[in-house]
Amino acid sequence: EVELLSDVAYFGLTTFAGYQTLGEEYVGVIQVDPSRSRVPSRLRRGMLVVLHTVLPYLLAKALLHLELELQAEADSASPRPSRGSLTLGRRGRSGAGHWVRQHTATLA
Repeated sequence: EVELLSDVAYFGLTTFAGYQTLGEEYVGVIQVDPSRSRVPSRLRRGMLVVLHTVLPYLLAKALLHLELELQAEADSASPRPSRGSLTLGRRGRSGAGHWVRQHTATLA
């Protein structure tokens, strides 16, 4: 989470202050709106920061959850789950786990 906070702070401060990031300065990129005549609005710049920093973080967390669900399913299918496995009881499984099991059943 520290990396996420540092990215949000860096990109947020440079974007909202109107400065270029180091990469933008290096390659000579200037942010403009679709009309190519003015700087994008604060909302548009804020969405850029969120999509560039927060969305990959949330995607990584969702994929980690998916991986744990698949691991729990694989462990519960084996006759003897290992001692350190992350198997969940029927009550501990989420609706996402049901969806994952349903859609991964057809995978080889």
